[in-house]
Amino acid sequence: MANIEVKDKEVFIPTDLRDTLNIHENYDIEFKFIEDGMIIKFHQRKDKFKDMIGIVKANEPTNAIELKRKGQRGEY
Repeated sequence: MANIEVKDKEVFIPTDLRDTLNIHENYDIEFKFIEDGMIIKFHQRKDKFKDMIGIVKANEPTNAIELKRKGQRGEY
């Protein structure tokens, strides 16, 4: 049986349990209490658009308005 530690609003799950359940750093974990016990649901967190800003760098300056117009004209 694995001991799960809670400290300062963070839940620490032992490595062997994380490996067994294939849980990684970017996963959300939900706990739901039911009559017979508890359900634990975990899923991979989806990237938010604001987290993706700046990932790709352009070789030359870009103009968002001009890029949108080209896209609307089908120039890509």
